[in-house]
Amino acid sequence: KFGTEETVRLSELEGKGVMINFWATFCGPCKEEMPYMQELYPEYKEKGVEILAINLDSTDLVVDKFINQYNLTFPILRDKDGQVMELYNINPLPSTLFITPDGDIEEQVIGPLTLDKLEGYLKRITPEE
Repeated sequence: KFGTEETVRLSELEGKGVMINFWATFCGPCKEEMPYMQELYPEYKEKGVEILAINLDSTDLVVDKFINQYNLTFPILRDKDGQVMELYNINPLPSTLFITPDGDIEEQVIGPLTLDKLEGYLKRITPEE
């Protein structure tokens, strides 16, 4: 559930491909790519890729409504004071990092992803069988 104060460390996801998407509900292009992320998530989760969506909005209520509207099942985390955004030098929104199973940043994409582009990047960070 979104309201929990959960902390996710990248070190816990070692060996998996990780996609980190920075978004906000006030960002139109962010909303466009969410359904694509949801569509691909179940398949790529099974293949060893985790999608984390880091939200930069102000209220839990707005975000909960958004999660329900789009039936999102991947983890949605909060960056309440913008520390994570600053750490990765993220600007503007949406921005997405694709991290290999070895923990290297494979790609940083600024702007919304199409379904095809998203799948292409996910394939590149999928762990080898």
